[in-house]
Amino acid sequence: MTADLNRFVNIQYCSGNNLPFLIMHPQGRIVNHYTLSSAKLGKMLFDRHDNLTYHEQYYGDLVIKDGQPTRIFHGDGTISINGSSVEYHYHLKDHTSTKLSTGLGNVRMIITPDVDNEPLFLQTFYLDAKSYKKIKA
Repeated sequence: MTADLNRFVNIQYCSGNNLPFLIMHPQGRIVNHYTLSSAKLGKMLFDRHDNLTYHEQYYGDLVIKDGQPTRIFHGDGTISINGSSVEYHYHLKDHTSTKLSTGLGNVRMIITPDVDNEPLFLQTFYLDAKSYKKIKA
């Protein structure tokens, strides 16, 4: 898809790796940066007046937003960093292939513990990937 005329969205893809590098929409634009091997290096969001509103950079598993580290990805989920506080998010994945997903490891639930490492809430994802349910433990 290169355009959605109903939503006035236009997408331009990188030649060779078919990844979206420029997404234009009525509120502004999104610019993605990739390496030659298709690894994402960063994302910038601009408003409709071309002011930079969001800048995120990726250094391997470390995510830096506006010059500050915000997330670290690991094999079991993510670590969110907010100033001096750290929050862990554990991803429960399936290990089956379906018609909708080929391969292993689709995230089906995110577990976020509280300060006592008890589950604070769970997010359950369903096959349509648009609906999820938050469950207080």
